[in-house]
Amino acid sequence: MGDVTIEEFELFAIDRLRVLGEIESSWARNRPLEELKRVVGDQCGKYVPLSNNTAKTVELDEQRRKDHVGHFVLRLAFCRS
Repeated sequence: MGDVTIEEFELFAIDRLRVLGEIESSWARNRPLEELKRVVGDQCGKYVPLSNNTAKTVELDEQRRKDHVGHFVLRLAFCRS
């Protein structure tokens, strides 16, 4: 995976929090499932894009790295034990 800079650590966590915040906000507003899927898909595409393995024009490893680092940063931040 390689080294993670402090800037990446912070940015990846903030981007993931934006997506999770939109999910929570949508849930609190009782959005219909289809609207929730659309909103979350838009947020994910903007902040935490994950292309499929057949995509040729994107850096798949970097997308997965961002996803993994962001995931574990938030696990650390919100860990209770």
